[in-house]
Amino acid sequence: MQRRFLYIDGQKLLKTFKEAGASAAFDMNAVGKDMVYAEHGFEKKWYCVMCDPDNVTDHSVYVCDFSKFDDGNRGVGKYSASGCTDMKDAKAFAVGNRSELLYYATATEVKQCNFKDGGTSTLRYTLPNELIQAGYEITMMYLFKVSGNENEGKLLYVGVYNSTTGEGKLLECPIVETSGEVLKDKVETYDGFKKITHMAYKSK
Repeated sequence: MQRRFLYIDGQKLLKTFKEAGASAAFDMNAVGKDMVYAEHGFEKKWYCVMCDPDNVTDHSVYVCDFSKFDDGNRGVGKYSASGCTDMKDAKAFAVGNRSELLYYATATEVKQCNFKDGGTSTLRYTLPNELIQAGYEITMMYLFKVSGNENEGKLLYVGVYNSTTGEGKLLECPIVETSGEVLKDKVETYDGFKKITHMAYKSK
């Protein structure tokens, strides 16, 4: 199986990228890894979590800049994330747009991937004991990134779900948009949901 990046052009034709240029961080046509997750983030770049198909504990973060025409140098960053604990068990991811934030969540914890600082992780939030004991697990994350909004890049939404009762909750977690710190004493919980799988924003 060929593991590579492809794109669709203006004529809706599937295309390969140009051969890697002198400043490319990686070859778009010879990645050799599986993509676990990708999202648009800081400086209009795409942040892609990649996994070695032969070693599920070996993760990397590939950064792509598609704001320019393909010149062979659209792969602008490649970082190890293999020091991030439990990333192989990640249930959800989220990327920031105010800085190069990358969160991932296991069933009960939200961690920050420090891919530009040694590829390690920082525990940012753990579900309250009452939710864990009741059987709730994290199913999704969404980092609020609406340009121009006063909360842009400052709210991390975490969806949790109890598979036994079929009930879901939404946690609104204020964060420090530059460091990634979660302000735990300001987290709000909203009830009345089923399983939350995705979120988006609509203005009034």
